[in-house]
Amino acid sequence: MRRFRLGKSSLIPIGAVVAAIVGTLLGAGGLREAAFQLERLDAKSCIGCHVTRQPTLVHEMKLSVHFRVGVSCEDCHGDDHEAMFGRNGEVSSAVCAEACHAEQYEQFKRSGHSEPKTGRKADALALNPSRVGSCALNSGCHASRKTHDDGSTGKCSICHPSHSFSMQVTRDPAVCVTCHSGSNNTEVAEYEKSIHGVLYRTGGRDVGGVTCVTCHMPGGRHDENFNLTEVELRPGEGPLHFVKTMSPATFQKRRDAMLETCKPCHGTKLAKRALLEADAFRRAGAYALEEASVIVHQLYDEGLLDPMPGDRLPNPLSGGVLDLGANQLFDREMSMPERIFYRMYMFTFAGGWRRAYHNTPQLVTWHESEMLKTDLIELRAEASRVRALARAGVITPRPPSDAEAAAYERSRTEK
Repeated sequence: MRRFRLGKSSLIPIGAVVAAIVGTLLGAGGLREAAFQLERLDAKSCIGCHVTRQPTLVHEMKLSVHFRVGVSCEDCHGDDHEAMFGRNGEVSSAVCAEACHAEQYEQFKRSGHSEPKTGRKADALALNPSRVGSCALNSGCHASRKTHDDGSTGKCSICHPSHSFSMQVTRDPAVCVTCHSGSNNTEVAEYEKSIHGVLYRTGGRDVGGVTCVTCHMPGGRHDENFNLTEVELRPGEGPLHFVKTMSPATFQKRRDAMLETCKPCHGTKLAKRALLEADAFRRAGAYALEEASVIVHQLYDEGLLDPMPGDRLPNPLSGGVLDLGANQLFDREMSMPERIFYRMYMFTFAGGWRRAYHNTPQLVTWHESEMLKTDLIELRAEASRVRALARAGVITPRPPSDAEAAAYERSRTEK
Protein backbone atom coordinates (compact mmCIF):
# COMPACT_ATOMS: atom_id res chain seq x y z
CA MET A 1 0.00 0.00 0.00
CA ARG A 2 1.26 3.45 -0.91
CA ARG A 3 1.79 5.99 1.82
CA PHE A 4 1.75 9.77 1.77
CA ARG A 5 4.65 10.77 -0.38
CA LEU A 6 6.11 13.67 -2.26
CA GLY A 7 4.84 14.63 -5.66
CA LYS A 8 7.01 15.40 -8.66
CA SER A 9 8.28 18.66 -7.27
CA SER A 10 11.86 18.35 -6.00
CA LEU A 11 12.03 21.75 -4.27
CA ILE A 12 11.46 21.00 -0.60
CA PRO A 13 11.56 23.92 1.84
CA ILE A 14 13.90 23.49 4.77
CA GLY A 15 10.91 23.81 7.08
CA ALA A 16 9.44 20.65 5.62
CA VAL A 17 12.67 18.77 6.27
CA VAL A 18 12.62 19.97 9.86
CA ALA A 19 9.01 18.87 10.15
CA ALA A 20 9.93 15.40 8.98
CA ILE A 21 12.78 15.14 11.50
CA VAL A 22 10.51 16.31 14.30
CA GLY A 23 7.83 13.87 13.16
CA THR A 24 10.28 11.01 13.40
CA LEU A 25 11.11 11.96 16.94
CA LEU A 26 7.42 12.12 17.80
CA GLY A 27 6.67 8.54 16.71
CA ALA A 28 4.14 7.07 14.24
CA GLY A 29 1.51 9.78 14.71
CA GLY A 30 4.05 12.49 14.28
CA LEU A 31 5.46 10.78 11.22
CA ARG A 32 2.07 10.73 9.54
CA GLU A 33 1.53 14.39 10.33
CA ALA A 34 5.00 15.25 9.05
CA ALA A 35 4.38 13.33 5.82
CA PHE A 36 1.08 15.16 5.44
CA GLN A 37 2.75 18.52 5.91
CA LEU A 38 5.40 17.62 3.36
CA GLU A 39 2.76 16.74 0.76
CA ARG A 40 0.78 19.84 1.68
CA LEU A 41 3.75 21.96 0.62
CA ASP A 42 3.95 20.23 -2.76
CA ALA A 43 1.44 22.02 -5.04
CA LYS A 44 1.48 19.12 -7.50
CA SER A 45 0.47 16.52 -4.93
CA CYS A 46 -3.13 15.54 -4.08
CA ILE A 47 -3.01 17.22 -0.68
CA GLY A 48 -1.14 20.27 -1.92
CA CYS A 49 -3.75 20.90 -4.61
CA HIS A 50 -6.93 20.05 -2.74
CA VAL A 51 -6.01 21.76 0.51
CA THR A 52 -6.62 25.06 -1.27
CA ARG A 53 -9.45 23.94 -3.58
CA GLN A 54 -11.45 21.73 -1.18
CA PRO A 55 -10.05 22.31 2.30
CA THR A 56 -13.08 20.69 3.95
CA LEU A 57 -12.47 17.49 2.03
CA VAL A 58 -8.87 17.40 3.21
CA HIS A 59 -9.92 18.15 6.78
CA GLU A 60 -12.37 15.24 6.73
CA MET A 61 -9.73 12.94 5.33
CA LYS A 62 -7.38 13.87 8.17
CA LEU A 63 -10.05 12.79 10.66
CA SER A 64 -10.39 9.34 9.10
CA VAL A 65 -8.91 6.03 10.11
CA HIS A 66 -7.52 5.89 6.57
CA PHE A 67 -5.27 8.83 7.37
CA ARG A 68 -4.23 7.28 10.68
CA VAL A 69 -3.06 4.08 9.01
CA GLY A 70 -1.41 5.89 6.10
CA VAL A 71 -3.81 5.26 3.19
CA SER A 72 -3.14 7.78 0.45
CA CYS A 73 -5.59 9.45 -1.93
CA GLU A 74 -4.19 7.42 -4.84
CA ASP A 75 -4.73 4.14 -3.01
CA CYS A 76 -8.47 4.64 -3.49
CA HIS A 77 -8.81 7.05 -6.41
CA GLY A 78 -5.78 6.13 -8.51
CA ASP A 79 -3.65 8.76 -10.22
CA ASP A 80 -5.44 9.03 -13.60
CA HIS A 81 -7.37 12.29 -13.38
CA GLU A 82 -9.30 11.74 -16.61
CA ALA A 83 -10.54 8.38 -15.33
CA MET A 84 -11.45 9.98 -11.99
CA PHE A 85 -13.45 12.71 -13.71
CA GLY A 86 -15.18 10.09 -15.85
CA ARG A 87 -16.57 8.39 -12.78
CA ASN A 88 -17.19 11.64 -10.86
CA GLY A 89 -14.49 10.76 -8.34
CA GLU A 90 -16.39 7.70 -7.14
CA VAL A 91 -14.53 4.67 -5.83
CA SER A 92 -15.98 1.28 -6.72
CA SER A 93 -16.66 -1.31 -4.07
CA ALA A 94 -14.17 -3.62 -5.77
CA VAL A 95 -11.37 -1.16 -4.97
CA CYS A 96 -12.39 -1.15 -1.32
CA ALA A 97 -12.57 -4.94 -1.28
CA GLU A 98 -9.22 -5.51 -2.94
CA ALA A 99 -7.45 -3.06 -0.66
CA CYS A 100 -8.74 -3.93 2.79
CA HIS A 101 -12.41 -4.85 3.05
CA ALA A 102 -12.86 -8.17 1.25
CA GLU A 103 -14.87 -9.79 4.05
CA GLN A 104 -17.25 -6.85 4.35
CA TYR A 105 -17.76 -6.77 0.58
CA GLU A 106 -18.57 -10.48 0.42
CA GLN A 107 -21.16 -9.96 3.15
CA PHE A 108 -22.52 -6.88 1.41
CA LYS A 109 -23.07 -8.84 -1.83
CA ARG A 110 -25.49 -11.09 0.09
CA SER A 111 -27.45 -8.14 1.47
CA GLY A 112 -30.59 -6.40 0.33
CA HIS A 113 -28.58 -3.19 0.00
CA SER A 114 -26.59 -4.69 -2.87
CA GLU A 115 -29.35 -6.17 -5.05
CA PRO A 116 -28.85 -4.37 -8.37
CA LYS A 117 -31.82 -3.18 -10.40
CA THR A 118 -31.50 -5.07 -13.68
CA GLY A 119 -33.69 -6.34 -16.47
CA ARG A 120 -36.99 -4.92 -17.70
CA LYS A 121 -37.79 -3.13 -14.45
CA ALA A 122 -34.45 -1.34 -14.53
CA ASP A 123 -35.11 -0.30 -18.11
CA ALA A 124 -38.58 0.93 -17.19
CA LEU A 125 -37.18 3.03 -14.35
CA ALA A 126 -34.51 4.52 -16.59
CA LEU A 127 -36.85 5.30 -19.48
CA ASN A 128 -39.85 6.59 -17.54
CA PRO A 129 -38.54 8.88 -14.77
CA SER A 130 -41.56 11.19 -14.85
CA ARG A 131 -43.91 8.30 -14.18
CA VAL A 132 -42.07 7.16 -11.05
CA GLY A 133 -41.36 10.48 -9.35
CA SER A 134 -37.93 10.75 -11.02
CA CYS A 135 -36.81 7.61 -9.16
CA ALA A 136 -33.34 6.77 -10.51
CA LEU A 137 -31.34 3.58 -10.65
CA ASN A 138 -28.01 4.85 -9.38
CA SER A 139 -28.93 7.72 -7.10
CA GLY A 140 -31.04 8.40 -4.06
CA CYS A 141 -32.31 5.29 -2.30
CA HIS A 142 -30.97 3.00 -5.04
CA ALA A 143 -27.41 4.33 -4.95
CA SER A 144 -26.19 1.58 -2.61
CA ARG A 145 -26.93 -0.85 -5.45
CA LYS A 146 -24.98 1.02 -8.09
CA THR A 147 -23.16 -1.17 -10.60
CA HIS A 148 -19.70 0.13 -11.54
CA ASP A 149 -17.78 -0.25 -14.78
CA ASP A 150 -15.59 -2.92 -13.18
CA GLY A 151 -18.70 -5.04 -12.50
CA SER A 152 -18.78 -4.53 -8.75
CA THR A 153 -21.96 -3.44 -7.02
CA GLY A 154 -22.35 -0.95 -4.22
CA LYS A 155 -21.49 2.57 -3.19
CA CYS A 156 -19.87 2.50 0.26
CA SER A 157 -20.09 6.26 0.74
CA ILE A 158 -23.90 6.10 0.92
CA CYS A 159 -23.56 4.89 4.51
CA HIS A 160 -19.90 5.69 5.22
CA PRO A 161 -19.45 9.45 4.72
CA SER A 162 -16.48 10.26 2.55
CA HIS A 163 -13.83 11.29 3.27
CA SER A 164 -14.00 10.95 7.04
CA PHE A 165 -15.64 7.49 7.01
CA SER A 166 -16.74 8.21 10.57
CA MET A 167 -18.10 5.12 12.29
CA GLN A 168 -19.91 7.34 14.77
CA VAL A 169 -21.88 8.84 11.91
CA THR A 170 -22.40 5.52 10.13
CA ARG A 171 -23.90 3.89 13.22
CA ASP A 172 -26.40 6.70 13.79
CA PRO A 173 -30.01 5.99 12.70
CA ALA A 174 -30.03 9.37 10.94
CA VAL A 175 -27.94 7.76 8.18
CA CYS A 176 -30.53 5.01 7.67
CA VAL A 177 -33.46 7.43 7.46
CA THR A 178 -32.03 8.78 4.19
CA CYS A 179 -33.58 5.76 2.46
CA HIS A 180 -35.78 4.09 5.05
CA SER A 181 -38.42 6.80 5.23
CA GLY A 182 -41.78 7.67 3.74
CA SER A 183 -45.29 6.32 4.11
CA ASN A 184 -44.33 2.80 3.07
CA ASN A 185 -40.79 2.62 4.49
CA THR A 186 -41.60 3.38 8.10
CA GLU A 187 -38.74 1.54 9.79
CA VAL A 188 -36.78 4.47 11.19
CA ALA A 189 -39.86 6.54 12.06
CA GLU A 190 -41.28 3.64 14.05
CA TYR A 191 -37.90 2.84 15.64
CA GLU A 192 -37.63 6.44 16.85
CA LYS A 193 -41.01 6.14 18.61
CA SER A 194 -40.16 2.74 20.10
CA ILE A 195 -38.52 2.21 23.47
CA HIS A 196 -35.30 1.35 21.60
CA GLY A 197 -35.24 4.75 19.90
CA VAL A 198 -36.38 6.71 22.95
CA LEU A 199 -33.64 5.21 25.13
CA TYR A 200 -30.98 5.89 22.51
CA ARG A 201 -32.13 9.48 21.98
CA THR A 202 -32.39 10.33 25.68
CA GLY A 203 -29.48 8.40 27.14
CA GLY A 204 -27.55 6.63 24.43
CA ARG A 205 -26.12 3.17 24.78
CA ASP A 206 -25.42 3.68 28.48
CA VAL A 207 -29.14 3.26 29.29
CA GLY A 208 -29.82 0.41 26.89
CA GLY A 209 -30.45 2.42 23.76
CA VAL A 210 -29.82 0.59 20.51
CA THR A 211 -29.55 1.71 16.90
CA CYS A 212 -30.40 0.09 13.58
CA VAL A 213 -26.97 -1.51 13.27
CA THR A 214 -27.19 -3.00 16.76
CA CYS A 215 -29.86 -5.42 15.58
CA HIS A 216 -29.31 -5.60 11.83
CA MET A 217 -25.52 -5.36 11.51
CA PRO A 218 -24.11 -6.64 14.82
CA GLY A 219 -20.34 -6.78 14.99
CA GLY A 220 -20.05 -4.67 11.85
CA ARG A 221 -21.31 -7.36 9.50
CA HIS A 222 -22.65 -6.08 6.18
CA ASP A 223 -25.29 -8.69 5.27
CA GLU A 224 -28.07 -6.91 7.14
CA ASN A 225 -30.69 -9.48 6.07
CA PHE A 226 -28.99 -12.46 7.74
CA ASN A 227 -31.60 -12.45 10.51
CA LEU A 228 -34.60 -11.04 8.62
CA THR A 229 -37.57 -13.24 7.72
CA GLU A 230 -40.23 -13.07 5.02
CA VAL A 231 -43.67 -14.66 5.21
CA GLU A 232 -43.28 -18.35 6.02
CA LEU A 233 -44.95 -20.43 3.31
CA ARG A 234 -46.03 -23.65 4.97
CA PRO A 235 -46.83 -26.90 3.14
CA GLY A 236 -50.18 -26.67 1.37
CA GLU A 237 -50.32 -22.88 1.53
CA GLY A 238 -50.15 -20.27 -1.17
CA PRO A 239 -49.31 -19.10 -3.59
CA LEU A 240 -49.03 -15.57 -2.23
CA HIS A 241 -48.54 -13.07 -5.05
CA PHE A 242 -47.79 -9.82 -3.24
CA VAL A 243 -45.21 -10.72 -0.57
CA LYS A 244 -41.87 -12.45 -0.48
CA THR A 245 -42.02 -15.91 1.06
CA MET A 246 -39.54 -18.44 2.40
CA SER A 247 -39.57 -22.08 3.37
CA PRO A 248 -40.07 -23.11 7.01
CA ALA A 249 -36.43 -24.25 7.22
CA THR A 250 -35.04 -20.92 5.96
CA PHE A 251 -37.50 -19.01 8.10
CA GLN A 252 -36.42 -20.84 11.26
CA LYS A 253 -32.72 -20.38 10.52
CA ARG A 254 -33.11 -16.62 10.19
CA ARG A 255 -35.48 -16.37 13.15
CA ASP A 256 -32.97 -18.19 15.36
CA ALA A 257 -30.34 -15.67 14.25
CA MET A 258 -32.61 -12.77 15.21
CA LEU A 259 -33.40 -14.30 18.58
CA GLU A 260 -29.68 -14.58 19.26
CA THR A 261 -29.42 -10.87 18.51
CA CYS A 262 -32.31 -10.01 20.83
CA LYS A 263 -31.35 -12.36 23.66
CA PRO A 264 -28.68 -10.23 25.41
CA CYS A 265 -31.28 -7.54 26.18
CA HIS A 266 -34.64 -9.30 26.20
CA GLY A 267 -34.16 -13.00 26.64
CA THR A 268 -35.58 -15.46 24.14
CA LYS A 269 -39.18 -15.73 25.37
CA LEU A 270 -40.08 -12.02 25.22
CA ALA A 271 -38.38 -11.51 21.86
CA LYS A 272 -40.02 -14.58 20.36
CA ARG A 273 -43.49 -13.47 21.46
CA ALA A 274 -43.10 -9.98 19.98
CA LEU A 275 -41.79 -11.34 16.67
CA LEU A 276 -44.63 -13.87 16.42
CA GLU A 277 -47.17 -11.06 16.87
CA ALA A 278 -45.54 -9.13 14.02
CA ASP A 279 -45.48 -12.32 11.90
CA ALA A 280 -49.21 -12.77 12.47
CA PHE A 281 -50.03 -9.30 11.14
CA ARG A 282 -47.82 -9.75 8.10
CA ARG A 283 -49.40 -13.11 7.27
CA ALA A 284 -52.96 -11.82 7.72
CA GLY A 285 -52.14 -8.79 5.57
CA ALA A 286 -50.76 -11.01 2.80
CA TYR A 287 -54.03 -12.93 2.63
CA ALA A 288 -56.05 -9.70 2.75
CA LEU A 289 -54.15 -8.57 -0.35
CA GLU A 290 -55.05 -11.82 -2.08
CA GLU A 291 -58.72 -11.25 -1.29
CA ALA A 292 -58.55 -7.68 -2.56
CA SER A 293 -56.82 -8.73 -5.78
CA VAL A 294 -59.62 -11.19 -6.57
CA ILE A 295 -62.15 -8.32 -6.45
CA VAL A 296 -60.09 -6.21 -8.88
CA HIS A 297 -59.45 -9.14 -11.23
CA GLN A 298 -63.19 -9.88 -11.37
CA LEU A 299 -63.95 -6.28 -12.28
CA TYR A 300 -61.30 -6.49 -15.02
CA ASP A 301 -62.88 -9.65 -16.45
CA GLU A 302 -66.28 -7.92 -16.40
CA GLY A 303 -64.86 -4.86 -18.17
CA LEU A 304 -65.80 -2.55 -15.30
CA LEU A 305 -62.48 -0.85 -14.62
CA ASP A 306 -62.60 2.75 -15.78
CA PRO A 307 -60.38 3.20 -17.64
CA MET A 308 -59.56 -0.36 -18.62
CA PRO A 309 -55.78 -1.03 -18.85
CA GLY A 310 -56.02 -1.38 -22.64
CA ASP A 311 -57.54 2.10 -22.96
CA ARG A 312 -54.80 4.07 -21.22
CA LEU A 313 -51.08 4.72 -21.44
CA PRO A 314 -49.51 1.23 -21.41
CA ASN A 315 -47.55 0.12 -18.38
CA PRO A 316 -43.91 -0.15 -19.57
CA LEU A 317 -43.60 -3.53 -17.87
CA SER A 318 -46.94 -5.21 -18.51
CA GLY A 319 -48.38 -3.28 -21.43
CA GLY A 320 -52.13 -2.86 -21.64
CA VAL A 321 -53.16 -5.60 -19.22
CA LEU A 322 -54.06 -5.53 -15.54
CA ASP A 323 -50.97 -5.72 -13.31
CA LEU A 324 -51.40 -5.38 -9.55
CA GLY A 325 -48.60 -4.85 -7.05
CA ALA A 326 -45.24 -3.12 -7.32
CA ASN A 327 -45.52 -2.51 -11.07
CA GLN A 328 -48.49 -0.22 -10.46
CA LEU A 329 -45.82 2.35 -9.65
CA PHE A 330 -45.71 3.08 -13.38
CA ASP A 331 -49.48 3.57 -13.78
CA ARG A 332 -50.75 7.12 -13.56
CA GLU A 333 -54.21 6.56 -15.05
CA MET A 334 -55.45 3.55 -13.09
CA SER A 335 -59.07 3.02 -12.12
CA MET A 336 -60.39 3.60 -8.61
CA PRO A 337 -60.45 -0.12 -7.63
CA GLU A 338 -56.82 -0.43 -8.74
CA ARG A 339 -55.92 2.71 -6.81
CA ILE A 340 -57.53 1.35 -3.62
CA PHE A 341 -55.59 -1.89 -4.03
CA TYR A 342 -52.32 -0.04 -4.60
CA ARG A 343 -52.84 2.06 -1.47
CA MET A 344 -53.56 -1.10 0.49
CA TYR A 345 -50.50 -2.88 -0.89
CA MET A 346 -47.92 -0.09 -0.95
CA PHE A 347 -48.86 1.92 2.13
CA THR A 348 -51.32 0.29 4.55
CA PHE A 349 -49.72 -3.15 4.42
CA ALA A 350 -46.08 -2.23 3.73
CA GLY A 351 -45.99 0.53 6.33
CA GLY A 352 -47.92 -1.62 8.80
CA TRP A 353 -45.70 -4.68 8.88
CA ARG A 354 -42.62 -2.49 9.21
CA ARG A 355 -44.23 -0.79 12.19
CA ALA A 356 -45.00 -4.19 13.70
CA TYR A 357 -41.35 -5.24 13.68
CA HIS A 358 -39.82 -1.87 14.62
CA ASN A 359 -42.23 -0.53 17.22
CA THR A 360 -45.18 -2.21 18.94
CA PRO A 361 -46.91 -5.22 17.37
CA GLN A 362 -49.96 -4.68 19.59
CA LEU A 363 -50.46 -1.18 18.15
CA VAL A 364 -50.45 -2.59 14.64
CA THR A 365 -52.86 -5.36 15.61
CA TRP A 366 -55.67 -2.88 16.03
CA HIS A 367 -54.59 0.16 13.98
CA GLU A 368 -53.18 -1.23 10.71
CA SER A 369 -55.48 -4.25 10.88
CA GLU A 370 -58.44 -1.88 10.99
CA MET A 371 -56.98 0.13 8.11
CA LEU A 372 -56.66 -3.03 6.01
CA LYS A 373 -60.28 -3.90 6.79
CA THR A 374 -61.30 -0.37 5.80
CA ASP A 375 -59.47 -0.69 2.49
CA LEU A 376 -61.26 -3.98 1.79
CA ILE A 377 -64.65 -2.50 2.72
CA GLU A 378 -64.03 0.48 0.45
CA LEU A 379 -62.96 -1.80 -2.40
CA ARG A 380 -66.06 -3.99 -2.03
CA ALA A 381 -68.25 -0.90 -1.96
CA GLU A 382 -66.63 0.46 -5.12
CA ALA A 383 -67.16 -2.88 -6.87
CA SER A 384 -70.82 -2.87 -5.87
CA ARG A 385 -71.18 0.71 -7.10
CA VAL A 386 -69.81 0.13 -10.59
CA ARG A 387 -71.79 -3.09 -10.99
CA ALA A 388 -74.96 -1.25 -10.04
CA LEU A 389 -74.19 1.46 -12.60
CA ALA A 390 -73.62 -1.20 -15.25
CA ARG A 391 -76.93 -2.89 -14.46
CA ALA A 392 -78.69 0.47 -14.71
CA GLY A 393 -77.10 1.13 -18.08
CA VAL A 394 -75.25 4.19 -16.83
CA ILE A 395 -71.88 2.73 -17.84
CA THR A 396 -71.09 0.28 -20.62
CA PRO A 397 -68.79 -2.61 -19.75
CA ARG A 398 -65.74 -2.99 -21.97
CA PRO A 399 -64.45 -6.54 -21.40
CA PRO A 400 -60.87 -7.28 -22.49
CA SER A 401 -60.43 -8.36 -26.09
CA ASP A 402 -59.29 -11.89 -26.90
CA ALA A 403 -55.75 -10.62 -27.40
CA GLU A 404 -55.85 -8.68 -24.12
CA ALA A 405 -57.28 -11.67 -22.28
CA ALA A 406 -54.55 -13.92 -23.64
CA ALA A 407 -51.81 -11.42 -22.65
CA TYR A 408 -53.42 -11.08 -19.24
CA GLU A 409 -53.40 -14.84 -18.65
CA ARG A 410 -49.76 -15.03 -19.71
CA SER A 411 -48.82 -12.27 -17.26
CA ARG A 412 -50.62 -14.04 -14.41
CA THR A 413 -48.86 -17.32 -15.24
CA GLU A 414 -45.48 -15.59 -15.23
CA LYS A 415 -46.16 -14.20 -11.77
